[in-house]
Order: sequence, then structure tokens, then C-alpha cells
Amino acid sequence: MVDYAAGDLAERIRAAAPGAVDVFWDTSGHHDLDLAASVAAPGGRILMSGAQADRPALPVRALYTRDVALRGFVISRATAAQLADAARLVCTMVAEGGLGARISEILPLDAAAEVHARLEAGAVTGRLLLRP
Repeated sequence: MVDYAAGDLAERIRAAAPGAVDVFWDTSGHHDLDLAASVAAPGGRILMSGAQADRPALPVRALYTRDVALRGFVISRATAAQLADAARLVCTMVAEGGLGARISEILPLDAAAEVHARLEAGAVTGRLLLRP
């Protein structure tokens, strides 16, 4: 996992996965498909969830010549059984210390309007938690 906003994404992905990546999943919705195609392994998959643009540029040659598949993912299409399986996996990983969150701040509930404004302005890195 790499932070897309931290700069030189391609270099950091290649450092983390020198051979290539089997699955490229951009949860930001920016969908830099040129980047994804350049780091995807032959036969790899690009998973799309969220969308900033209706029609991102599609590097057709880079995708089809290496048999890279483009897939969409929308959580609302998951079945109850799939969601339950995912919840069990996430809970297990949290309990074993395999997952964590980057918490930037914990604020009182009455700061909700400020937090919302900061999120809309893109001025947040990490998670902001509201407490009662």
C-alpha cells in the first residue's frame, strides 16, 4: 500500500514490488491508468473503485498486449455472505495487528462542521475521529 499523494508514486510502487504488481487498486478514484498499466504484471488486474473522472484515458496497447484486466468494484454489489467473510477477515487482521489506521486527530463531536470543511478542502491526511 502506498500513499498516492506522497509524490513519485511509480518509483515507490516499483521499489515495493520490483517485479510488478498482480493487482493495482486505486481507491482514490483518480485512476491513473497509464501508471497502473506500467506497473501491472502480465495477466494482472487493475481494480477500479470510486471515480473522479467519467472518462479516464485508457492506455489500450499497454493493457491488451500484456493481458491486463480492468475490473470495477462497488461494495454495494457484495452479497451478505461476502460482506460477512470480509468482516471476519478484517477483524482477524485487526486483532493480529495486521491492520491499523493513521489517525491524525481525535476531536470532540461539536467539531463535526470543521472536520467536514477540512475534508471537503482536501486538507486532511490520515483519519479524523470524532468523540462524544
